[in-house]
Amino acid sequence: MEHILVQVETGIYQAAKMWGSGAQSLADSFKLEQNRIQNVFDILGEYRTTIRQIQQDFITSRYRLRFWTVVLMTKVMHFLNNNSIEMAQVDTLYNAIQSLVFGHIPNFILPHDTLIDAMEQIQDHLNVNQRHMVLSRKDHWLFLPMRI
Repeated sequence: MEHILVQVETGIYQAAKMWGSGAQSLADSFKLEQNRIQNVFDILGEYRTTIRQIQQDFITSRYRLRFWTVVLMTKVMHFLNNNSIEMAQVDTLYNAIQSLVFGHIPNFILPHDTLIDAMEQIQDHLNVNQRHMVLSRKDHWLFLPMRI
């Protein structure tokens, strides 16, 4: 009888030990599953945060893009305006040089008043320093290039 009770006690001990081990494994499995679910929630939270950040960055970049587009267009228009003015000045200079090559004094390089003053200064210089020389033409309209 004692032997049977020792065996029953050993069996109960083994069963309790296995029950405890099984309960511990079940608790560990449950804790592992909770950690997995928490990781999924963390990943979803990061995903939501990332999507919100991307949306905010997109909205911000849209406003920045509008701003920089306006700045860029302003600079482009300013450049084109300056470029057009400079091209017109280069064309005028080229036409003036062509007039000089053909023997005409191009009065469109300078305003008429400046040209008249310059011609008077040349005549005054000639009167003082070279009395034997005179301008052959004093009318600035005669120096206009021929228009076709």
